[in-house]
Amino acid sequence: MPALLDHKKLCKEMSEQALTQETLAERAGISDRHLRNLRSRDTNVSMSLLYSISAALRVPMDELVVLQEDRE
Repeated sequence: MPALLDHKKLCKEMSEQALTQETLAERAGISDRHLRNLRSRDTNVSMSLLYSISAALRVPMDELVVLQEDRE
């Protein structure tokens, strides 16, 4: 069962850490536009991207995902 990057959890972490979109994008090594897209909806992401985002936020990867079956 595929996991999705949960945009609500991502936004919550960013808010709690007072991180701007630009700062997180830079830390994660992705474009600001890509991060903006990830923040707008739950999205399938590669493990490497999920790792980069979780490392930039300093949270475990499993705190940023939701199982696809939970969204159906």
